[in-house]
Order: sequence, then C-alpha cells, then structure tokens
Amino acid sequence: MLTACLVPPSIAAVVNVFEALMAAECGVKSVTLGYAEQGCRAQDLAAVRALYRLGSEYLARAGHPDVAVNVVWHQYMGPFPRSEDKARQIVAGSTASATQSGAVRMMLKTHVEALRIPRLEDNVESLRIAREVRDRGIVLASLNERDRLEEELILTEAKAIVDISLKEAHQNVGRAVGLAVNRGWLDIPFSPSRWNAGLVLPLRDHTNAVRFAVPGQLPLSPDVLAFHRDALAQLLRRDGDDVAALLERDISVTARGDFDEWPLQ
Repeated sequence: MLTACLVPPSIAAVVNVFEALMAAECGVKSVTLGYAEQGCRAQDLAAVRALYRLGSEYLARAGHPDVAVNVVWHQYMGPFPRSEDKARQIVAGSTASATQSGAVRMMLKTHVEALRIPRLEDNVESLRIAREVRDRGIVLASLNERDRLEEELILTEAKAIVDISLKEAHQNVGRAVGLAVNRGWLDIPFSPSRWNAGLVLPLRDHTNAVRFAVPGQLPLSPDVLAFHRDALAQLLRRDGDDVAALLERDISVTARGDFDEWPLQ
C-alpha cells in the first residue's frame, strides 16, 4: 500500500510495525524495516530513529524480544528530475543523510532514474558517488530540539494508530490491520489499494517536512492535529490555501528539478 510519495513518516512506521509483528508471528527472527526518504533531513533522520524504536518496542511487547531489528534507507522514491546533474544531487545528498541515519543498508538510485532503466555503468557511477560521500567521514551532529521534536512526534502518531488498532482487535495483529484500514486509521496518501480510505492529504510545511493537511480519520490527539495545522499555517499564509495546487507543486518539485540542494532546504 505504501506509495513512498509524500508519505508522513508515522504512516510508513505503522505499516512497518504491522508487517514486523506478522512476520514475527510466522517465526521470522530478523526484520529489516524500510524507510523511504521524503527530503527533509531532520524529519527523515528522526523517522529512522523512531522506526527502530517502534519496531523493537512492539516486538518485545508482543513476546518477540529475540527478533533482531534493522532499518534500511531507501533513497528518494518519488519522481526524479530528468536533469542528470540534479539527479546526482539527490543520490549524493541522500547518501549523506543515510550515513547519518543509523540505517544498516541503503537502497541506491541512479542519475538516470527519470530517463531509462540504468545500465551497468550507471549503477557503477552511483556506487562511486555513494562511496565518495561515505568516505568523507560524515560527522554525526548532536541532536537538537527540532530533531527530538520530530522523533517524538512520529512516535506519538504511530503509537496512536497501532495501539487503538490492537486494542479494538483484542491484540490480534491481522484483525488490527483490517480494522485500521477499514476505519481509515491507517490511510496512505495516493495508495491505489481499493480498500484504502484515501482521505488523508499531506503537504510540505515551510521547512519541507511532510505534514497532514487533511488528517482524514486518523486517530490522532487534538494536540497533534493542532501541531500539524500550526506547522502549515505559515505556508498557507504565504502561498495561498489551494491545497490541490500546493499538493501538485510538492509532488512535482523533484521531477521539475525545482530545488537547489538535496535534501530540500
């Protein structure tokens, strides 16, 4: 169901937690949770940390403390620019983020993502770019207040969805997933699944973090919903309140190459 395009991190985290729990029920002893970069470094790094914490916590809570948890970083999964130089910026900038994230592995894209299926030489170039970035020895910055806020926000949102779903399903994971989807508690933006509610609409705020412009039926607290409204208020005052137009802009910004740096500044 995940589209990887403007997906708020907490929604991606919930999907990963449910998948990990179902895998553990089947006897799997090592899970790798995947996070697709959205383009705001502070939020993306927070998402990787939160995803690891959520996976470990819910697996232990469900009686699977022996399951190993890792996180994989997916380089930007949305539409790439046709400009090869801009695409290289994404590959390099994403690698720098992945290096800082604590992820154990990175799913690598190429500079021809928007043009063709990559050739051997294209993949070799991406590996070279990634290794050069990695070998610069990225220094991990200490977490600041915003980093911690983003992480705690993702944890709070994801737990609200998972907890109410498990509670209503009497801790049966499979039933919890069904309830979450049917009631719109788990709602993936732009998902082609016919069971997905399709009510949630995301937007980037003025920092390029992905927020909930329309929360649909997500079981989030009034405080969390107010945070998202406030986070988008400055953007809406500056750029107008036509959500459809703003959404189209946010989805197309990379494909058009309308950025100076990656991650988005």
